[in-house]
Amino acid sequence: MKVEIIILFLFIQNSVRAKDAFTIQFIKSFIQNEGKPTHLIYGGLCWKKNVINKLVIEVSKVGVRTSASFKPLSKYQDHAIMYLTDLDCEQSNEVISYASEKELFQFTYRWLVLVSSPELKEEKLPLLEDGPVLVDSDLVLAERVGDQFQMVEMHRPGINGTMITSPRGFYNGSLVDTRPNRELYKRRRNMMGHPIIMSNVIQDSNTTRYHLPREDRL
Repeated sequence: MKVEIIILFLFIQNSVRAKDAFTIQFIKSFIQNEGKPTHLIYGGLCWKKNVINKLVIEVSKVGVRTSASFKPLSKYQDHAIMYLTDLDCEQSNEVISYASEKELFQFTYRWLVLVSSPELKEEKLPLLEDGPVLVDSDLVLAERVGDQFQMVEMHRPGINGTMITSPRGFYNGSLVDTRPNRELYKRRRNMMGHPIIMSNVIQDSNTTRYHLPREDRL
């Protein structure tokens, strides 16, 4: 009887370690596929400390810095920031609420949101659907289904628009990216009738003061 219990315990432990390793390799592959300078900021994770340490070590191998602090950084680093959270963890609610309040879903920030529990997915998706995840947002929801992650992009074309999900690809040990275009603006051209605000900025200089009246452009 004791032998059976020990075998069962070892089987569970190995399964947990395998799952953790699979998730970490997925995150690492996702970042590599982006092909962009990345500073990974994670929050709301209920993972064991050794798992988080393993994540930090693995992504550092591909030149990625990590941080657990959501405090504002220099604006010069905004283009490199990718946020990571896990909807399976209760603290992710606070992360999403904070991100909505601080406008962290807007360009140029990137997001990778993990989930494996269908129940928690249905419970927490409204937090994203009702938040400011708009047309310039770069948010990927990665759902663990069996032995793979299925990825979708999420955004709303306008404040009053409904959430749109688009296939992003999957990971089953190798990452398959199914985006028709890597450029975000090409994938979001259909605004579905929602108005956009544009501005035209003219730099006032001695040169423009001289030429504009003569070209009848004022």
